[in-house]
Order: sequence, then C-alpha cells, then structure tokens
Amino acid sequence: FDRKEIFHATASASVSALLSPKRNGNLDQSDIRSVASSVGGAPSDIQSVFTAPSLNIANSAFQMPRSMGGEGSEAGKFESLSRRDVDPRLISQDTEKAVEKLQEALRDPNKTLAELLTSIHTPEDFNADLGFTVRRKNACGALQVMTAQANNRVAIAWTVGVLPALVSVLRDTGDEGTHDSFPEKRHRVEFEAARNRAIACLMNLCMPVQNRIAIFHTPYLVHWLLVVINEGHGIPRKGACAVLAYLGKTVENRLLLVQVPGMLDALNKVLKPRPPRIERQELTSKVDQKSAAYGSEDEEDSHDGSATNTFSENHTVGSKAHTSVRSGSYTDESAATPRFSGANTPVEIRGYDETVDENLRAARQNVFALLLHLVKEKDNAYHLARHDEIMTTLAAIADQHDSPSHLLAIKTVAFLTRHRLNTKVLAFKQRDLVPAIVHGTSSANESSRLYSCYALQNLAQDKSCRQELAVSPNLISALCDRSRKAQSEDERLAAISAIKNLCDEPANLIPMTNTPDCVATLMHLAHGMEEGITDLMQYRACDALATLSHWLRKIATSGQALENARNKQRPPKTLFVPSLQVVPFNQWK
Repeated sequence: FDRKEIFHATASASVSALLSPKRNGNLDQSDIRSVASSVGGAPSDIQSVFTAPSLNIANSAFQMPRSMGGEGSEAGKFESLSRRDVDPRLISQDTEKAVEKLQEALRDPNKTLAELLTSIHTPEDFNADLGFTVRRKNACGALQVMTAQANNRVAIAWTVGVLPALVSVLRDTGDEGTHDSFPEKRHRVEFEAARNRAIACLMNLCMPVQNRIAIFHTPYLVHWLLVVINEGHGIPRKGACAVLAYLGKTVENRLLLVQVPGMLDALNKVLKPRPPRIERQELTSKVDQKSAAYGSEDEEDSHDGSATNTFSENHTVGSKAHTSVRSGSYTDESAATPRFSGANTPVEIRGYDETVDENLRAARQNVFALLLHLVKEKDNAYHLARHDEIMTTLAAIADQHDSPSHLLAIKTVAFLTRHRLNTKVLAFKQRDLVPAIVHGTSSANESSRLYSCYALQNLAQDKSCRQELAVSPNLISALCDRSRKAQSEDERLAAISAIKNLCDEPANLIPMTNTPDCVATLMHLAHGMEEGITDLMQYRACDALATLSHWLRKIATSGQALENARNKQRPPKTLFVPSLQVVPFNQWK
C-alpha cells in the first residue's frame, strides 16, 4: 500500500502514460520524451507536454496523418493549415496542480479494507489459481456492496490501494482476452464474475464528480477498459463503456480521452452497425440470483447524474434542449455458470436497435453519451471529424430512422459542424454524411429534423461548401419543405437560415431557381401572412430573395457592360436599373 505507486509523481508523467500505447510497467524518460514530441512539445520539454508553446503542424497529436488525409495527401486539400486553431494544451494548469496533489490526498485503509484489497490485488506476472480467483471474486463483491452506498464512494476512492487493486483485476484479462488467459472454463467463469464486480465498483466510484480526475489518472485504468471493450463480452463491455461515459462528463478529462491510443477505434467497434442476421434468444436461469445493479435510483446526487442519465443534460446547438435518451441499467449478473432452460428462439434482426443483446444496446447508449460529452470541446470536434471510421458509422446510424439511436448520431454530427474547420472535411471528404443529414430532415423524430437543419445551416455558412451542398440531391427541396411545414420555431428558422446561406453563393442561382417551390417558399415566408412566421423568419426570407435578385441584376449589369464595351463606352458604375417600360409589337396608338 505504497501511495507513491498509486499515481504518477508528476502530471507530465501521468499525461504521458495516458497517451502511450503501453498498458503495463512504468514509463521511462524516453517514453515521456516521445509523447511530449507527439503533442507538439520539444523533446526536452518533458515537464510540459500538456502546455506545448506552439502547435507544430508536422508532429501535432491533432494533426491528421497522411493516411487520413493530412499534409501531403490528396485529401489534405480539405485542410486550411494556415488557419488551424487547435490548442495544443491538453490539461489546464489547475488540473495539472490537482493531478500532482493526488498522492497527498490519499488516506490509509483500515485493517478490514486492507485485507479485502489484499485479496483483490495481484502484482504483474502473478499466476492466480482457482482458489485465489474465488476469494478475489468474493472480495470484489464485498467491495461492490460497500461502494453501492453513496456516502462511501468518495472515502473509498481516495483510499490507498483501492484503484490499483481494481486495475489489477482488469489487467488479468490479458492482451489476448480471457480465453487465452484462463483456458480452463471454471477458472474463466470465476474470473469474469470478479471482473464484472470490479467494473461495478469502478462505475459506483465514478459517480461523485470529485473522484473522476483521480480515477481517470490511475495508471493504465483507461487502457485496460479499452481491452475489455474490444474483447466484446456483453456485461463487462457495457460497464466499461459506462465508466468512460462518467469520466467524459468531467471537462478536465475530455481532451485527453480522445487522445488515448485506440479510444476512438474501440468506440467505433461498439457503435458499428451489424448486417441483417438471425439471432437466437436464449432463455436462461441463473444459479446465483444475487445480482447488484450498477448504482441504484436513490444513490445519485442531484447535481451529478449517471452514464444512464447522461442524455438528460442540455446538448444544444441552438437555444433549446431536446429529447433525452436513457440507456438500460448495468447489472452485475451471476457469479456462477448460467443454466439454460427452454429452446433457443431464432429472431430476425434488421434494425440497428433491434437486437436480443440488451447489453450491446446499453453499451451503445453509453458510447453515445460519451461522444456527446466529448464533442462539447472544440478541439475534440476537430479530431473526431477526421476519424473516417467513426464518421462512416455515424452516417450509417443516422440513416436508420426506425432506430431511436439515429437521433444521437445526427446530434453528434450537428455538434461537429460547429467547428469552422470541419465543414470542408464533412462536406467533401465524408461523402456519406450530407445525404444522411438530408435524409434526417424527413425523420419522424422532431429533434432529428431540428439537428439535421442545424447541421446543414452550419455547413452552408462555409463559402467553399455552398455550391457542393446546393447540387446535393434533394437538399434544397428538403430545406424548403421544412421551411413550410415545420411546427417547431427553431427547426423552421434553421431551415430558412440554411437556404439564406446557400443564396449567398452566385453559382447557386441556377439550382435554386430550378428547384420547384424554392422561390415560391421564400415569397410565402417573406409575406409573413401565415401564423407561426416570426419577424426574424420573414426578414431572412426577404434577405434570401434580395440576394437572389442581386445576382440577377449582376448578370444583367455584366450584359450591359459587354454592350458598352462593343460601343467603346465606359462600363456602368452601378447595377442595372430596370426601365419599367412596356415594349409592344407594332401596336396601334
């Protein structure tokens, strides 16, 4: 129970450990220098990898590598290197001070807790027998009961030895998974039960806000959570995703979470849709009926919330909060081998959320909770938009309107469009995204339509994207439809604003006028006779019409300038002014 082994001695070493792919052992100075260089700091700047003085495009952690379209690649044309404004600082100075004081804040365990932790913790390369694993399972269960009490969570989390002991349980999963680490079935079942309970403890400990920085900076905890997620087992994967969702609720953790090696790939693996298939519903009865939920309804602090409650927060691009989604509770199932009763029932699965695996559904909800926390940070939005696999997955989910999760995918994309350097990447590189957003405007879910309009409004503000958007199939028609039919004031205003942005591109005059009802819709809104059309909507519709007429007058003026050039006259100084005179054909007076 050496408190010096609980956390890294410096914030620099702690950040380096999070950004290193290593999952075991201590980082040496070369590791810290390597990570310092990867975030834009000089190799000698070991003590400030999170406060790099300048962003070096060639070696920034936020720099999109060549394989993803960075400098020197064809897709690099979507980047504006001279305007890149990603902040290389990964943690604030206040967080740095807090991390370096973690060891001082720890308390020593009492005799009972010390004996419990001794039964849980294993050093590296320790070969546990079945008897030890059974005792460890029981000890993890006892610790889970203790952490289920809300008033115990802070004290337990800040006790020497608790977090390293729980990490040691995750570490015994092994790099290749439990089947390789525990080839004997009985031993493997007992270990998985212990691991489930350890993850339950972590989730309980993550609930208080004051615990999250300490848990996040516990050496190699996040890395082993990713191993559990990648292993793909239902209950522990769901719990690991819930723990990450809790950690992502704390602002100080968000920038580093995205930079952890393998984090985005692991999240994408959980979210990725499956093809249509046949699944079998297994009817089970557990030998051990003692199961404990990860957190109970009366244990939440009113100011805190949980991973399963995370969508009740306000995630807004505009001025209003919208639909919330609640994931299933994370339950620690039996500690013993399940017994199957009844025949397997084949079920045809087509939709994204249609699955007999409730644990997978809950894990996906927790991942969406984490993503919606992460995209609140500007630099994270920059980084996420350049991860091809996640963007492809989000586009595929957003297209499935029969799935409640499509709202969460559209909302995540809408937040990504808030970063001004993302618009060209999303419009030109992620080719499946704009059609999915356009399709989202016809969703039966009001919030999905709203965030689809928000996303198109933000994309259309970029001058270089307007022409590409205007020729996208059904985009202008979809915006006109929402401008006329939307019941929500925010949705209607967003659609009108998107049309207004598209009108600012002269080349869009032809697709705008060729789209049926586009001009008629703007004229209808400009009159403002219908109930529900606000002054701001009317103004933006008038502005769009005036802009279109401006481009028409520019065309007329250019024609007049050609005529003046043929007659060797000076070009007109003002736009063409209509004569307002009738032109008859040989009409008698």
